[in-house]
Amino acid sequence: MVKRTFAQFFGNTSAIPTAHFSIRSAGFYNDMFACIPATKSRGEIISNCGGEERDTWVSPLDIAEAIVEEMEEPFDDRKIRYVASDEFLPNELAKVPGEAIGKPDLKWDEVTDERQVQEMGAAEMNPHTAKGRVEMTTPRKSGRLHEDYYRNRLVLVKIKLADFARDFKFLVSLSIIHFTGFLSKSLW
Repeated sequence: MVKRTFAQFFGNTSAIPTAHFSIRSAGFYNDMFACIPATKSRGEIISNCGGEERDTWVSPLDIAEAIVEEMEEPFDDRKIRYVASDEFLPNELAKVPGEAIGKPDLKWDEVTDERQVQEMGAAEMNPHTAKGRVEMTTPRKSGRLHEDYYRNRLVLVKIKLADFARDFKFLVSLSIIHFTGFLSKSLW
């Protein structure tokens, strides 16, 4: 097998414009799939984030569409684009999928970082990974994560929480415990 470098394969690429853009988002709706076991067993969503700060949530489909749009634009300069489908307070976020699964009183329970690590460990997450995921929420809890977003906010994109709630309802309705456990682990 002959190995060639990128330049050998494509020739002189210095005249080809290149793009440098970043797509930024905060919470992914799909992250809520990891909440299914606690939602089914205890009727709550737990997180070490919460409080009275609005948070942004996005569908991966909206991110994909934003990437395509950016790739179709001229490549002029470095660009940052925020993508958000919806903005919610934590209990507002819990209410929509809660209503979809017949638990309109579903609450978002804010817990300590230590308890969040314990809960992730109970779900068989690697302790190092659990600690890292909890540490990633520090900018969200301090408000730093959204400072630039609020200065550069765009129009919210298409897929709303109510759309996601249908998928959440479907997965909660599955009675195969291993499936929901596998799904939560695969997202971590």
